[in-house]
Amino acid sequence: MHSSCRPVASYPDKTGEQVEKELHDGLEDGKERFKDLNDRFAKYINNTILSLMRKNKDLLSELKLAEKEENCRVEAIFAKARCDLKLRLEEQQKELNCLKADKEKYKKRSVTWGENQAQ
Repeated sequence: MHSSCRPVASYPDKTGEQVEKELHDGLEDGKERFKDLNDRFAKYINNTILSLMRKNKDLLSELKLAEKEENCRVEAIFAKARCDLKLRLEEQQKELNCLKADKEKYKKRSVTWGENQAQ
């Protein structure tokens, strides 16, 4: 037989009540130890969860900041591209105006030249 399962008769100097009390006390002690371990484990889990939640919050903040910085960089790139395109458009418009002016000048010259040739 197992030592923890010995019959009361194997405790010759103890009464049945004493053995029962020792067993009861042992069970109560085991319950208390189990409850203490369970409480400690629950605290550990709670602390771990809280720590992970804080880390998650910090990482989300970092992510938002990185996204905001990325958006600022993209906006700056687009703003520069828009400015460059606007300058090119203005240059093209000036060139077009010059070509139109040249066209009118040559048109007038050709009319004048044609009139001179007709005389």
